[in-house]
Amino acid sequence: MIITVDFDGTIVEHMYPKIGKPFPFAFDASKAIQNKGHQINLWTYGTDMELDKALKYCHSYGLEFYAVNKKLFLGKFILIYTLMIEILEVFLPGEKFTD
Repeated sequence: MIITVDFDGTIVEHMYPKIGKPFPFAFDASKAIQNKGHQINLWTYGTDMELDKALKYCHSYGLEFYAVNKKLFLGKFILIYTLMIEILEVFLPGEKFTD
């Protein structure tokens, strides 16, 4: 399964452009999901310096991402995610959400 997560408000408290405190179990749960063979992607509005800081922060907790802000291709189809986790809510493909 491809699981895509947001950074601010999902992995850490929403303090953008600063990095908030990590939510309890966010890193442990993400790593456990990866250890089960699933891909974790990061999909976030942060760019350049903010994105680099977020990636380094996640790396410091041992979390690496399969892809960052990238559309993945499955044959002729674009697959962004099979499951999206955003602001502590779960969205399936095609569902709409607001930030």
